[in-house]
Order: sequence, then C-alpha cells, then structure tokens
Amino acid sequence: MSAPERWRQRAARVRGLALAPLAAHLGYRPDPSHRQRWRRPGSVLALSATRFFDHAEGHGGGATDLVMHAEGSRFAAAVEFLEARLGTLPTAAAPAAGPHLPPPAEPCWPTVCAFLHTARGLDLRLLAHCRHQGLLYADSRRNAVFVCRDAHGAVTGTELVGTQPTPGQRPFKALAPGSRNARGGFWFPPRRGPLTDFNLAYTWAHGRGFAAEGASAQPRIRHPAYYGRNYGPLNQDIRHNLVISNSYELPFGRGKRFARSGAAASVLGGWQINVLASMYTGRPSTPTAPTGSVNSARSGQFADCLSEPRKLGSPDGWWDPASLADPEDVGGTPRFGTCGSNVLRGPGLINADMGIFRRFQATERVSVQFRAEAFNVSNTPHFANPNSNIASSGFGVVSRMANTGRDGNDQRVFRLGLRIGF
Repeated sequence: MSAPERWRQRAARVRGLALAPLAAHLGYRPDPSHRQRWRRPGSVLALSATRFFDHAEGHGGGATDLVMHAEGSRFAAAVEFLEARLGTLPTAAAPAAGPHLPPPAEPCWPTVCAFLHTARGLDLRLLAHCRHQGLLYADSRRNAVFVCRDAHGAVTGTELVGTQPTPGQRPFKALAPGSRNARGGFWFPPRRGPLTDFNLAYTWAHGRGFAAEGASAQPRIRHPAYYGRNYGPLNQDIRHNLVISNSYELPFGRGKRFARSGAAASVLGGWQINVLASMYTGRPSTPTAPTGSVNSARSGQFADCLSEPRKLGSPDGWWDPASLADPEDVGGTPRFGTCGSNVLRGPGLINADMGIFRRFQATERVSVQFRAEAFNVSNTPHFANPNSNIASSGFGVVSRMANTGRDGNDQRVFRLGLRIGF
C-alpha cells in the first residue's frame, strides 16, 4: 500500500468525529446568541455536527480541517492529533439518508436573481430557465441554491452561494449537509423554447418586534416598566417590493423570423436586450431626542409626536419638524417621548439596469459576446434615511446615499465587456 493511500485510510478513521466536542477541546466556546456559532479569541466559526465554516477566512471542512485551521498544523499532524484522541472524543450521529435540500423561499428570489445577474454577470434568461427546471432557487437566508446532480440526473446535493456579502469578508460558499462534490455537480440541459423572458415579482411584507435584527441588537428603552414601548416595525420592514426583469433576443438573423441571410442577417442578428427594474418603499426610522431628561441608565429617548408624522419628501427636509418635539422642551417630570419605534418612513428606491448584448459566432466552436451594460440607467439618486434626531439642526436632512450593493457606486455606471466561449 502506498503512503498516500495509508494516510487516506487514517484520515477516514477520524473523519466522523463530532465537531462540537472537538471545537471545545481546541478552545472554542458556544456563542449564547447563536446556536451554531462558536468563538475563541480571534476566530468565529459556524458549526454543524460534522462541518464548520469560517466566514472571515472563507473556508471550512470537517474534523481534520478544523484542527489544521485552529492549530495551524499540516494534514499529517492534524490526523495524528485526532488519532490520539479517538477514545475520548465522540463520533457524530450518522446523517440522514440522502442529501439535505434547503427549503425554497420565493420572496427571496428577486434579491438572489438580481445579485447573480449584476454581480456575477449571469444572463437573466439562463437564471429563469434554471429556476423553471428546479435547478436553482433561493433559501430563506437569501443564498443561491444550486441543485447538484449526477450524470443520470439524480439529485446528489446542493451548493449554497451567499448573495449578501459582508464588507471585508469573503463571500459565503458551502455544500449543504449530505452533499459531496464526488457524487455530482451543477449542470443543465440546453434551452429550447422562446427567446424572451418576462418576470414580475411583488412582495408585501411586514415585520414587527422589540429590537432590530442581529445578535448584538439592543432595544432603545431598557427600563422594564416601559419595555413594551420598543415594539414596532423592524429596521428591515420594507412593506412593498416590486422587481421586473425582461430579456429579449431580437428576431433577426440566421434561424430567426426576419433577415435570415445576407448582410442584414450579419448586421441585425445576435442582438439581445436585458432590463432589470427594482422598486421598493422606504425603510423605517425612529424619531429620537437627547437622553438628558430620561433619567434611565442605558436607555435611549423617543421624540414627542404632536400629530401624525408628516412626510415632506425633500432631501433638505424629508419630514415636517412641526409634527415632532423634544420632550426636554416641555419640561416637567422626566419621561420617555410619545413617539414609538420606527414610526417614520425614509425614501424608497427606484432603479433600472439595462444591458445590450451582441453575439458573434467566430467559428463552429468559438463564440464572442460583446456586452454593454448600464447600471442605474436613469441616474436616479437613491437616498439613505435622513437624520431623525429632532434636536439636531439637520433633522430630516439626507446626508448620504443608500447602499445598493454595488460597492458604494450609486450613480449611473457604464460597463463594457467581451466574453469568449469555446
């Protein structure tokens, strides 16, 4: 038996060790705010029974990979480390038969589709075709879920690709539990059918709670007697969300309805027009005030609502300050303001992206595609929520642009590209 084969056999003996006890042995401790998160100084892991992932480093794996990651050791040293502890560390429970497929979340598809099209350059018709075939969908965490199959078309697992990257960290990418690269991969049959796709997705949503989403989020009012005042719309409560996408290949050129031959086919053939439009209403915002009159440790302060908050809609003054007041101006007994959490609404967003593609068939096997794309084609400004502190001279003033997921570029951007296929 060769040396590599012996090492593979030794690694197989320790592959089934449960990761939670191993992580604890390596100095990690469970995060009380998240049941699958483990921490130690300088490192945070997402942990399941047999797999881990470090989002900061952008990689993960099983028991051997965890030792290599935590100890900085090589493969052979990691295997020997685990072999020495086979009698003390338990093995993980046998996984359920077959791969685990995350359930689809239809409301998250527009976000995933927009990311794959704009950030990864995937054609909208291809995305619609894969989704229609059940080969691609979105899960509840807004991950793109690619369904992997073997050569006979049987499902062997799923690959998850994150579409909400955290600044400074590598994009999330992992196999779902029970999936193995050796069993199959993501592939799709050639498309046959109409050369135009139109998709419209509308989502109505309403989220309410006591604090913003996130492990570190805290309610504004900490006083137990007034804790209920925190209840209201959540920060991500986008009430209406409409996404429209269309991809159309012009009916000119060889094999099409018009101009099938000659110079007209050469000039007019191979053109494709893509449009993606997104429209959603504004995010909530809480009217705040200085905390001097509160007399409650670690609590924030609401403004007083003198009437229903009124929207003016100007970047120089989005809300009418006459409908709000600072509780300190009223005086008297220290108290919390009468406004609730997130009772204001900031600017919504309207955005349209457009692309024009031209495909040339250079040879029988080589094709060239020219791409001209315009993001925010109308150059519409996308405002972030204005200043909501009623005591500030800049109350209601928009001072920054919204993060639209394009690396901070909100203005109209043109991009030219050339793609060679063979």
